Amino acid sequence: MKTIKCESCGAELDKIAQTCPNCGAPLKAGRNLVECRACGEYVAKNAKKCPNCGAKHPNKANHTAYTICSVIVVITVILVAIAAFSGGSSSSDGSSQGGTSNADKQAPEYVAIDATALWTAYHENEVNADNLYKGKLLAVTGVVEDIGKDAITDAPCVSLESGSDFEFYPIQCFFPKNGSESDQLAALSDGDTITIYGRCTGKSVFYVQLSNCSLSAE
Repeated sequence: MKTIKCESCGAELDKIAQTCPNCGAPLKAGRNLVECRACGEYVAKNAKKCPNCGAKHPNKANHTAYTICSVIVVITVILVAIAAFSGGSSSSDGSSQGGTSNADKQAPEYVAIDATALWTAYHENEVNADNLYKGKLLAVTGVVEDIGKDAITDAPCVSLESGSDFEFYPIQCFFPKNGSESDQLAALSDGDTITIYGRCTGKSVFYVQLSNCSLSAE
């Protein structure tokens, strides 16, 4: 048995004893010693390595706490990785990476305006009208004056009455060639009141024009 001497009475005692059974004196040495979890030798409670066998964290209590902390860290890392992967993956309903679904995409905003008002704005001040409308998405409501095709591209073109003298200068709305709305355009007649959605390209010579038009807001 490993022994030490009591500092008060000199009695030989177990090395790990914290008090002397002979005189009752507290023993400083015993309070700071524990058995190594690997070899059983006595080591300091806060020792990181056993001087006898070299085992790391020889104190059983410290070793257990260290093991628990390590397991918690590993589990936390795994959970974070799973959450990141799940949040960034594409879902089966077509949502994109990053968790953004099609429902989150905002519909384009159109500026609603009457065909007559649009023509008047360009007729009175083209510079100001460009500042207000050119390059922007417009929802233009007016009366169909003509349904034809562009002379160069052969793309459908619907002209709306502008209210100009003798109706020489209608609002020209160009639709994509071979687009999905061909049947709807074919069903239109002069005099119909409709709303056309498109991007204003400004004034070309005499006509205010819209490009990439549609009969419905996208």
